[in-house]
Amino acid sequence: MLFPKFGFAHCRFVHHWVVYHTCIRYSLGAVLLTGFADSALMASMTVTPMIIHFVPGEPPRQDITVTNPDTETLYLETEISRVENPGTSEEKKVLIANPDQVKLLVTPQKSVISAGQLKNIRLISLETPEKEQIYRVTFKPVIGNVRAKQHGVKILIAYEALVFVHPKKPTWQISASLDGNELTFANSGNTNVTIRNVRFCSGSKESDCQNLDVHNRRVYGDQNSSSDIPKELASKQGVLKYGVYDGKKELPQSLKINQKQVTQKQGNQQQVRQKPKRAE
Repeated sequence: MLFPKFGFAHCRFVHHWVVYHTCIRYSLGAVLLTGFADSALMASMTVTPMIIHFVPGEPPRQDITVTNPDTETLYLETEISRVENPGTSEEKKVLIANPDQVKLLVTPQKSVISAGQLKNIRLISLETPEKEQIYRVTFKPVIGNVRAKQHGVKILIAYEALVFVHPKKPTWQISASLDGNELTFANSGNTNVTIRNVRFCSGSKESDCQNLDVHNRRVYGDQNSSSDIPKELASKQGVLKYGVYDGKKELPQSLKINQKQVTQKQGNQQQVRQKPKRAE
């Protein structure tokens, strides 16, 4: 029996393959079990929303709802990790175990959710940092008593919510550049945005545009992200259109293409100096 790999754009799944009376953990992978399990069960839950923004001037508390659609009671634990060097090859999660280091509270930390019921888990930010802070909050099912008349595998899936605590004066400043067929988006601001809906337009009509295989990408402050576009498009005259999503709305942007290297800057820096940009 081959269990498929799970994935999601902004959520990370941590898999727990629980053999009756034995717990085996794997992380983000597919596992091949042969001649071992007569049946497989998946303990399900839903977590929403999966992305939380704490923005200056707004309440420092938000709720995440966990729903248990299963027929068994769900025992749940939460863990908080700080994300260091986000968006780089050195990105890592650091579990926060010392209460004195906690700037993000989750309450309750342990929950019991009956079958078919839901529970709100409250997140409280204790800071408005100078630099954007990123956290992962893990919602992890806990193994209860398991009784069965046959061998089997029970799969528990833990969800990781992504939490952004924005700085006092959040700004983003995106510059788009094309060097050959390498398209680069750079963010010289202090808060992240998502680049999405990238397309090449040979004319002024929407029907003249074609979507490019440039996946949605989050660009953190003082970082850049690059990807290749088809060489035949990079050598044509036209316009690259894309959206900058700040967590609340998507702002359309464009980059003219000719046979020379081009660069264009877009941002919210001047607007934010008057009123902080809201991202949700």
